Amino acid sequence: MRPQKVWWVDDPTQPVWFSVEDANTQQRLPQQPGLVKLVNCEEGEESDYAGKDSILKMLDQKDDVFQNVLGPMRAKGLEFPAVVLYRFAETAPDGFLDLLTGKSDVSEEPERQLPFQYFLNRLYVAASRAKRQLFVVDQGKEFDNEGFWKFATDFNVVKNLVQRTANKEDWGENHDHFIPLVKGLEGAWTGQRIDPGEQGKEYAAQGRRNRDPYLMRQAALAFESAGNKIEAERCKAGAEEFEGKLREAGDRYRESDFFEKAFECYWQGRVFDRICDLAASRPDLSLQLKGRAADFAVRGNDVPAARSLLEEISKAAEDREWRYEASKDTTWRVVLARLVECLAKAIKDHTQPWQQVYATLRQLMDKRLSLPEQHMAPIAYAAGEYADAVEIWERVRETDREEYRKAKARSTPFPENVVWFGRAKEYAEVLKKWQAHRSEIRDLSRLKNDVVHAVVDAAFGVKDLNFAPELLVAKPARKRAVELLERAQEEKNRTLVVDAACIFVRFFVRSRSWEEVVNAAERTDFGKLLRAKGRAERGQPKARKDLLGAEGAAAVLRAAVEALARSEELVNESSGRQQVIAEFLNRTFIASGASPDRRGLRPEVVGAAIERAGKIVDALRYYENLERDTGTSEDIQRFAAERLVRNLERYAEYLSRQRDEKQVQKREERAEKIRQHYQLGSRPIPDYPIREEVGRNAGGPSEWMRGPFKFTLSRSHARLRIEHTERFEIVTVYAQEKELCGEVAIESLGGTKSKVTSWRIPDWNTTIRLIDTVDGYTVNIRRFSEDFNVELPKQN
Repeated sequence: MRPQKVWWVDDPTQPVWFSVEDANTQQRLPQQPGLVKLVNCEEGEESDYAGKDSILKMLDQKDDVFQNVLGPMRAKGLEFPAVVLYRFAETAPDGFLDLLTGKSDVSEEPERQLPFQYFLNRLYVAASRAKRQLFVVDQGKEFDNEGFWKFATDFNVVKNLVQRTANKEDWGENHDHFIPLVKGLEGAWTGQRIDPGEQGKEYAAQGRRNRDPYLMRQAALAFESAGNKIEAERCKAGAEEFEGKLREAGDRYRESDFFEKAFECYWQGRVFDRICDLAASRPDLSLQLKGRAADFAVRGNDVPAARSLLEEISKAAEDREWRYEASKDTTWRVVLARLVECLAKAIKDHTQPWQQVYATLRQLMDKRLSLPEQHMAPIAYAAGEYADAVEIWERVRETDREEYRKAKARSTPFPENVVWFGRAKEYAEVLKKWQAHRSEIRDLSRLKNDVVHAVVDAAFGVKDLNFAPELLVAKPARKRAVELLERAQEEKNRTLVVDAACIFVRFFVRSRSWEEVVNAAERTDFGKLLRAKGRAERGQPKARKDLLGAEGAAAVLRAAVEALARSEELVNESSGRQQVIAEFLNRTFIASGASPDRRGLRPEVVGAAIERAGKIVDALRYYENLERDTGTSEDIQRFAAERLVRNLERYAEYLSRQRDEKQVQKREERAEKIRQHYQLGSRPIPDYPIREEVGRNAGGPSEWMRGPFKFTLSRSHARLRIEHTERFEIVTVYAQEKELCGEVAIESLGGTKSKVTSWRIPDWNTTIRLIDTVDGYTVNIRRFSEDFNVELPKQN
């Protein structure tokens, strides 16, 4: 440590001390307003300290500030002609003097050093603020031999300190760098006059550097003492500015004719009405971009004003310096937020150039200007930038709004967009998208439920029920099926009633409602369904039966049997629960001796249903009758033989569990004879009949029955002949020519030049669609709720 060397030398003045108990000190100190009193308190505690002190509280004060009372840290960086170190001994840490005199040593105890270091630092800062005169005012005892200030009054203490330094020679043999503190005389209070104006400048300069309102109020007091009211008001305004009282600061600046400062305070305080009022009397201020921004902020939801301001901001943002300042300016953030919010509320005004507006805002964001994303999203939507809008809404988690759903619908691919159009209740768009992509979907059952529900709800929404049945067949939904049935009855639309009835019988199968399956299939009775909806049962089944007609009732029966034929739910039921279905199938196809063909069903389908119902003896009887029927084709007889073998083997397995070996052998021998007769070999036969898909990949028969229709397929010519066996009418699909010809009335539904060509045959209640695919053609035949495809190859 070395003695400090001064950089500015004036006539030196002896530092002196006064006892705080001395009456003369108590009288003269308050009479010296120019003296700066440094007290050992935290920054911001000066007024509280002075207000509690018996001497300092007599000083002049304004706005809760006592003139020229500062803490050491607030005074740091300032210098004054005359300084009073006031009562520092009272706040010195215990043992400070012992440390200086060498009676104690904390050099090896860092934690104990801290309070001494902290206090010594503050004492050094305070003692080094004086340029000419230093006063020390403290209790009289602190200047005695054992008092705090002994280190400044006793040469022996100084000598001891020097001896403990590692560089004694720097301090000189006579310690001429040391000037002791002596008791002050009366004349010390009447020293050179302190210029309050200069003092005010010091305070103001430091206050502005540190944005310190306390120093600014000290400056105001100094300027008032000097008679400079303008600078005093300016400093008071500065204090209010630094305290965040920006409206009050602006008003005070304006009253003092500091218009630029007033404008800036109003701007930072977002006092936009004051800016407009000020600009009205100062045209130069009204030309500033901030002035026009304030004018917009006052107007509120003025879309033309918002657009005009946006254009000006966009031009200003070309300047890099302006962008930098604006990006840090919180008021610009508020203005821009209001501007974007104003535009966002007007997105239904289609006269606005939203694409241009959004592009401009995006440019501002790219230039690091902060814009509220929750308001940017609607503008992106209005501009047709749907993907941007969706991304922003999802980022700010504001997705529960109509525009989000519409934007999502327009920015996502099929089939997801169908769901979003449905949520937005844009039913026409749902059906439009569905029609455009229907040909791409080969298996409706693989669609997600929400896609199916969206299309069905849209069909209900636009009252075009023809879209609903094929989807509800593939993906049954009870609530929507009920609505389809109710609407079809209201419209007395037999086709749709049949569709809905078939859907429900399939739904009953899936939900294991076996009694309802039988009631619907045998008697077209949906009574429990009506009770579930809270309707009166009486009269309703009859009305529905009238609408169904015999043909519709037959379609319901076919739908039930076809659903049972592939029902895993039925297979997994207990024998007791299977009984009601087994008895129904026995009555309908075994005991009655009715041919499946007469019901519009393939023998394989009926057989599969009987087998899944779990009654082996019924299956055996059915297949025995089928095999013996000379009217059946060889293919069907062979099919019946295979199924007889499998059911005999299944029966043998059952009897084996019953330990009836004689009966087991009897069934096995019979099964082996049938295998030999039909040359089936030893290959395993599937547990249940496999329903072959009709198409080029699966091969499929060239001629088959389905319902009242007989189909004849010519793969070599890519043609399909359809015969209505009950009406003795025939039509032919010419796939390559995209034509449907026949001896019935045919309505063209269009599309002869597109990938999908459609026709309707009203008398058959049938729609035929020809779909041109990459490697062939798909003929889709739909009658009532029955819907199936036939695949045809393309010819080279």
